[in-house]
Amino acid sequence: LMLIDMLPRQYAQRLMNTSIKRAGGGQRKKAIVLFSDLQGYTALNQTRNANDMAMVMHGLWCVFDALVQKHGMHKMDTVGDGFIVTGLVEDDDSNLVGQACGMVDLARDMIVALRDISAAVD
Repeated sequence: LMLIDMLPRQYAQRLMNTSIKRAGGGQRKKAIVLFSDLQGYTALNQTRNANDMAMVMHGLWCVFDALVQKHGMHKMDTVGDGFIVTGLVEDDDSNLVGQACGMVDLARDMIVALRDISAAVD
């Protein structure tokens, strides 16, 4: 279903109907996904020079990377001011609640870190 939201319908259908070799022996895995997007990033970007913004974002991503490790999650990507994290769920869902709680704890820690960095930047 995520493919349909991300790609034109005909491409998503083709990918879903085509046999694709997957990492992990071709098994589908369940995951919990966190996607963050920084509110006010575009406005901030317009008031800072590129070097300052690069330093701020690098510092923020380093803090977020450490938090991801602390909570046992997996960073998937950074896209502009977006940060994408997954937590893998066992096939039998035995760690579903733990991963969900861990992801919520990660999100809370990210908010605290962002507040701290925002206060330092202002």
